[in-house]
Amino acid sequence: MELSKLIELGIAAATKENIPAEYSLADVNETLREELKAFNNYSYYRANKNVLFQLIEEIANVVVPKKVIAQFGSFAEVQHVNMGEKIVFKQRTGVSRGKRFVTVAGEFGTYRTFNVDARDITMSPRVYAGAAILELGDFLCGRVDMSELMDIIIEGLSDSIYNEVQGALKAAINAEDRPAANKATVAGFDAAEFDKLINTVSAYGDSVTIYCTKAFASTLYNMPGWAGDANPVTALSDYDEVKEKGYVGRYKGTNVVLLSQSFTDETNTETVVDEQYAYIMPAGKEKPVKIGIEGGTLIDEQRLQDGSIEVQAQHMFDVAVVANNYWAIYRNTELNPSYSI
Repeated sequence: MELSKLIELGIAAATKENIPAEYSLADVNETLREELKAFNNYSYYRANKNVLFQLIEEIANVVVPKKVIAQFGSFAEVQHVNMGEKIVFKQRTGVSRGKRFVTVAGEFGTYRTFNVDARDITMSPRVYAGAAILELGDFLCGRVDMSELMDIIIEGLSDSIYNEVQGALKAAINAEDRPAANKATVAGFDAAEFDKLINTVSAYGDSVTIYCTKAFASTLYNMPGWAGDANPVTALSDYDEVKEKGYVGRYKGTNVVLLSQSFTDETNTETVVDEQYAYIMPAGKEKPVKIGIEGGTLIDEQRLQDGSIEVQAQHMFDVAVVANNYWAIYRNTELNPSYSI
């Protein structure tokens, strides 16, 4: 099959969009897996590895930004430019209450906050790399599945952006311009504190959305904020939602949107998204998260001393968070801290 067709199938399989008319989604996945089986043979891999690398690069260049937008697009602005081009986010003009600050990811996980005097944010992307190690014996015994390798690389590239976005968001809870009314750290779910945050953010938009993981969402419950009944009863619709979905999808008139969750490795002990944090965002305001991606994914390999092959993937991006007074953060410290990144 031609490389262009493989790329089309790979993107369709990863995004579940633009599936060729002659295929079903199941057919797309199976066809792609069958086509990539040829690379499970080491001799074929050695002769055609550059084709495989280009395939992964082309698919990642489309899929990774789509995955990032799917996860954070409701409150994040994503810009993808060619290598060497500047990444500049235009700031909205007009009257704004409060000073404008930006929290930017720094080296070694340290986040710095500084005042933005200009109307633009210019980013300086850094290289983020990851690798998957292939044992030569797996090639020879036919245990290598190249479609799984491709999935691992694309997922790892996406997770690297997730981690930086999350780190910048969490750091924004201590931003210099964040009012006390826009943050709360509580051991557990405190409806009164949570409602205060929603009321603050509601002043900046016609509607408000809560973004959190399912673990956080499962702690939310709808109860009236007044003592009109000594034995108030939760609506049966809430019980039905919890029974069907595991959480209430609408909290006191505010929609709850889940952030996709996954684990960092196969031990299932550490999650990608910190369960402790919920982000409360108004509709219609400037998206506070800025994600700049420069160039495309680069794939290469390196032979290790033990004979195994390390397939390396890298891309360049930067993340900033506009830490203004129109959105809020709630942290529930009772949720498992081992989930924190």
